Amino acid sequence: MALFDRQEENLREFSLSEYNKYIEKFPYDEILGGIDTQEIAKEKAETVWVEIYGNQIKKEKKPYIVFFDSNNEVWLVTGSLPTDMDGGVPYILIQKSDGKVLAVWHDK
Repeated sequence: MALFDRQEENLREFSLSEYNKYIEKFPYDEILGGIDTQEIAKEKAETVWVEIYGNQIKKEKKPYIVFFDSNNEVWLVTGSLPTDMDGGVPYILIQKSDGKVLAVWHDK
C-alpha cells in the first residue's frame, strides 16, 4: 500500500458497495493507468469528464471532491456546485491499481 502525503491523510472514505448500482447502470470502458494520489485522481477524472461533457465541466463543477475506498482501492471523484447554484455534478469511480474506470455518471 502506498503511503499518502500529508494532504491525503485527510482523504474522505466511502464504501464501494454503496455504488454497485452506478457501476451496473453507468459502466465506462477505459483504463487510465495507475492512480496513486488524489491529485492524479482529479486530473484523470477531469480528462474523462471533458471527453463526455465538454470543457465547461472545468469551470462549472469545481472544486472536485475525492473519496477513497481503502478496502477495494477505488477512488470516487465528484464535482461540486456553489451553494447558490442549481444543477447536478459529475461522478467517476476509478480503480487505483490500473486506473480502470468502473462508472461515470452525472446527477441533476
